[in-house]
Amino acid sequence: MSSIRTVLSVVGDAETGRSPIVTGLLVGKLLNCHIEGFHVQIDAVSTVPYVGEAMAGALIEEMVETAERDVSNRAIAARQLFMDICSERKMLMNCTPAENAGFCATWNEARGPEPEQVALRGRVADLIVLSARGAGGAAASLLTLNAALLESGRAVLLAPTEAPTSIGRHVAIAWNASAEAARAVGDAMPFLTRAEKVTVIIASDGDTGETGIARVDELQQNLAWHGVSFDTVILEQPGSRSKMAQVLIDSCVECGADLLVMGAYTHSRLRQLILGGVTRTVLETAPLPVLLSH
Repeated sequence: MSSIRTVLSVVGDAETGRSPIVTGLLVGKLLNCHIEGFHVQIDAVSTVPYVGEAMAGALIEEMVETAERDVSNRAIAARQLFMDICSERKMLMNCTPAENAGFCATWNEARGPEPEQVALRGRVADLIVLSARGAGGAAASLLTLNAALLESGRAVLLAPTEAPTSIGRHVAIAWNASAEAARAVGDAMPFLTRAEKVTVIIASDGDTGETGIARVDELQQNLAWHGVSFDTVILEQPGSRSKMAQVLIDSCVECGADLLVMGAYTHSRLRQLILGGVTRTVLETAPLPVLLSH
C-alpha cells in the first residue's frame, strides 16, 4: 500500500477502547491521516438469553429494555472515551476530505452484528485498528478479527492490551516468504519507508522457514527500491508453533521493535483455531502493535 489516508479504530467499549484509540492516533500523527472512531451497537435482543416460551411476555420485554439501555450506555461511554482522548491531544474534529485537514478525527456508529459491521466499514478505510483484548481481560473476539482480516480486504493493526507510546520507529517483519507475509510487507510500506530501523525476523514454522531464509535476499532487493534497508535475525525452530510465537515476540522485545508486521493465517483457519498457531498466539500475547494481512 503506497499510502494510508483513513484509519478505522474500532472501539468496542470504554474498558478496552483506550489502546485502539491511542494506537490509531499514533498512526494518524505518523502518517498525517484521518482517524475514525467506530463503535457497533449490537442488537439488544441478541443479548437476551433464550429462556423458552414459558416466560411471561412482560418479563421478556423488561429484559429487552434493560439490554437496550446497556447497549446505549456502552455506546455513550465508548464515544466519550474517544472524545476525551482526542481532546487531550487537541485533535481537529469532524473534518472532511475537502478541507484536506490531514491529521484529524471523527466519530461514527453502526448497529448490527459487530463482525459484519466492522468488515463492511473496514472496506472503505485504508487500515483497521482492533483491540487485542476483550471485556474482562479476555482475548478479543475471533469472529470480529476474522471478519476484519478475511472479509474487509484490508490490513488489521492489532492494538496491545496496554496502549503503546510509539509506533513505527523500529519495525520488525516476521518473514517466511509466504503470500500472506508478502501482502503484509506491502501493506506496511508506509511504516517501513518512515521507520528509523527495520529488522527482518525469519520466523520458521517448520514448513516455510527454509524458503524464508532463501528469499530474504530478494526481499532485501525489493525493499531497497523503496529506500528501506534492514537487519536480519534468524530464529531456530523451537519445536512447536506456540513456542515459535513466543520466540518471535521475545525477539521483537529484545530488538526494541514497536511494530510487528506479519502474515495472518498462513495455515488454514480451522487448523489454527483447533491447534493454535503462530498467528493466534501472537494475537493473544504480543505486547506491541501487530499489523496483520491475509
